[in-house]
Amino acid sequence: MRFHSTVLSAIFALALCAWNPGAAETWTCNLTENTQSGFVAEQVTVVRLEDTGAIKVKDAMIEKYRDGWLRGKIDVENDKRITFVWQLPFVKNPPTISASSQTNLFYSMTLQKPGLAARMQVSSFPHGTGRLRTYSGKGQCVLSK
Repeated sequence: MRFHSTVLSAIFALALCAWNPGAAETWTCNLTENTQSGFVAEQVTVVRLEDTGAIKVKDAMIEKYRDGWLRGKIDVENDKRITFVWQLPFVKNPPTISASSQTNLFYSMTLQKPGLAARMQVSSFPHGTGRLRTYSGKGQCVLSK
C-alpha cells in the first residue's frame, strides 16, 4: 500500500504542476478509514491558490469518478483549525452499502492547527433509500507552499 500511496503522490504532484502555474498552499493528507466503505481515500490533496483563494481537491475517489480536480471551499478557518468541504455527486454504491445505484457524497475534512492532525467525515445519501449514512477517517497532513 505504501508504494501505491507514493505513486499517487507523484501523480498528484505532476498534475498539480500542470494545473497550477502560480503560488499555492498544498495540504497532503494520509488518512485511515474507521469503516470499510471505501469512501475515505488513503490520501487527499487540497490546494489553495494564493492569488484567488480557490480551493481544489483530489483523491482516489475523485480520480475514479471525475478524472480531475473538484472545487471545494473553506467552511471554517481560524487559529485552531481549517475545515474544507466538497461534494462528489452521483457515485456508484458498492453493494455492501446500498442496493441503490448512486449516491451523493458530502466531504468535510478538518485540520487541527498547528500539528495538522486530520479528521474526515463523509456523508452519503443513497438515492431511493431516504437514509443518511456517515463514514469517517483520521490521519495526518503536511503543508507545503
